[in-house]
Amino acid sequence: MPGVILAAECILKNRVRLQPAWSWVPMVSAYEFVAGRHAKVPQVGYVLIEDDVEIGANSNVDRARFNRTVIARDQNR
Repeated sequence: MPGVILAAECILKNRVRLQPAWSWVPMVSAYEFVAGRHAKVPQVGYVLIEDDVEIGANSNVDRARFNRTVIARDQNR
């Protein structure tokens, strides 16, 4: 789709649909309070988008801090 940004550390499984202007930006940082100040902490995990998932337009997905962010199909259907 037009305007979709996809970078490394993102795994797409089967039949994934990403609508226009969807993005996953790998250089995300969180902030943690350390020694009385806010310190930038890199998020080094990855994104896993499971089978049969559709992500709507203008969405953004952040990677996990340590492990993984998982987006999966609703199992209750």
